[in-house]
Amino acid sequence: MRNAVPALGYLADLSEKTGRKQTTVPYCGDLSLTDCAQIANWVYHRIPGASKRIVNWLNCATYAHACTIVIAKRKKNRLQEMAEHILTERRSAALDVDSKSVPTPEEEANATY
Repeated sequence: MRNAVPALGYLADLSEKTGRKQTTVPYCGDLSLTDCAQIANWVYHRIPGASKRIVNWLNCATYAHACTIVIAKRKKNRLQEMAEHILTERRSAALDVDSKSVPTPEEEANATY
């Protein structure tokens, strides 16, 4: 779960470092103040029980994960382009082998190390 949800990974790492359970995530990426307020409003109205204890819900893992989802959605095309570029680089690096530098099975068997 740590790798799938960055906020949970952050909290788990922080908890391990401090020895205390951490629940506050102080980061919201490149979201504007308006974006953060809209996400907080969504949490307030859509998460059962959040309106009664909204202070407990702001800057927690749920709020941070909602921010991550908004950022990922907005940057989906850019993130996909970057992922495709990385995959293309890996494929071309794997194919770019000088056949003269790779020994044949016979050369490998006769090699002295």
